[in-house]
This record gives sequence, structure tokens and C-alpha cells, in this order.
Amino acid sequence: MLTVQSLLDELDLELAAGAKAAAAPVRWVHISELQDPTPWLSGGELMLTTGIPLDTAAKQRSFVGILADCNLAGLGFGTGFSHDELPKALIEEAEKRDFPLFEVPYSTPFIAITEKAFAKLVNEQYEVLQRGIAVQRRLERLVLEERGLEEIAATIASAVGGTVAILDGRGERLAGRGFRRQLSADAIGGIRKEALGHAVDGHPFVPSHPSIAGRALAHPVISPGGGPPQAWVVIVRDSGGLGDFERLILQQA
Repeated sequence: MLTVQSLLDELDLELAAGAKAAAAPVRWVHISELQDPTPWLSGGELMLTTGIPLDTAAKQRSFVGILADCNLAGLGFGTGFSHDELPKALIEEAEKRDFPLFEVPYSTPFIAITEKAFAKLVNEQYEVLQRGIAVQRRLERLVLEERGLEEIAATIASAVGGTVAILDGRGERLAGRGFRRQLSADAIGGIRKEALGHAVDGHPFVPSHPSIAGRALAHPVISPGGGPPQAWVVIVRDSGGLGDFERLILQQA
């Protein structure tokens, strides 16, 4: 997984602030000289800038705050252009918000960072696709061999490292399997209620029960002819949030 820290390690650059958050994943790399680039961002990006419009301490503090509030992965600040060194206000605000910040010296062009990051991201996506294909083949064999929903749930649970619940269109349990942790009856009840609430629109939803918040996703099973969901497949990871691999498995299931 590409993180701010892993990228800096490969580039031989050092963090100036935000070490505790430097292990968060980097979804993309974006370059901008706008004072507020967030209307064109969706979170998880690593921002690169030379800070041309950031000519006061107030603007520098505000810039870090804007990026942090948009849940960006971090900020690489190019020096040797408008700024000879990292502005003190920028460092202080990044430390205050525990927001990853690093200096990009004049000798390191932004393209060196983007090429390194994009190569890593492409390789990660290819690996996710290959793993997804392998799981899909196992699921297809289970269906052809008529092994049943419990075996399908067990295969998915093992692949994602979490609990899988298969519910019918009314939210009633059809099958399920845990990995290391089991879902509580209260959590299952909450998922059932939310599934019923999406019976008409059939949209995937993130279960909101406090015990699984941030670790779960429910995906509908729609018949080829459309209509309301025939079933729901719910994944709850034992720890950590769901990534591209888990979302791909849900779509394939």
C-alpha cells in the first residue's frame, strides 16, 4: 500500500510534520497552486505545491487547515521557487493538526514524485485485480459444484479477513461466516433495518451500527432484469476499513 512515509522512503525525503498520520494510504497525487484546490479533490490525495499564493503566515495556516479538513493524505511543499525553505507557519499548523508535511527540494522535480507514486498505484491495482480474479474463480467453482451459500460466505470471509453475512431481500439471514470475530445480534439487527430502508433504491450502503462503523459495506444482489434487491452481501472486516480488494469482491459476489 502506498503511503506518504513509504513514498518518502523511496525518494529519500523526510517528513517535517505529521509522522503519526504518515501511514495513511495515498489514493492519488495532485499538483496545484490554488489557495483552495479542494473543490477538485475527493480525499486521500497527496498534494504537491510550490506555494506561490501562500505569501503570508495566515494563508499558509489556512492552506494546511483546508487540506486537512478535506482528508488529504499529506502535503509536499516545493522549495527554491517562491519559498527558500518550508515556512514556519506551515510547519506549526501541520504539527498542530498532525498532517503529513514534507519539503520537496529544488533538485527533486514533482514529476519524480508523481512517476514513483503512479507506478506504485498501478502495480497495486493490478495486484488487486489478480487477487479478485482468483477469488471469483473459487466462487464460480462453488456455485457449479452446488456447495451452498455457507461455503460461499466462508470463502469470502477468508479472502477479506472478516465476517460475511448473506441476507435475503427482507434482511433475513440466509448464510454467514466469521473470520476471527462474530457479528453481534444487535449489529445484525441494525444492518437488517438499513437493508429494508434500501429495498426500493437498491443502493450499496455503509452500515452505521457503532460496533462496525468504518469496517463494513453492504452490497445488493440485483436480478438481471432489475427490480429490488434479491439479497444483500455484507462484509465486515475484523480490523481496518475496506479497500479496493474488498469492494471488488463484493461486486463480484
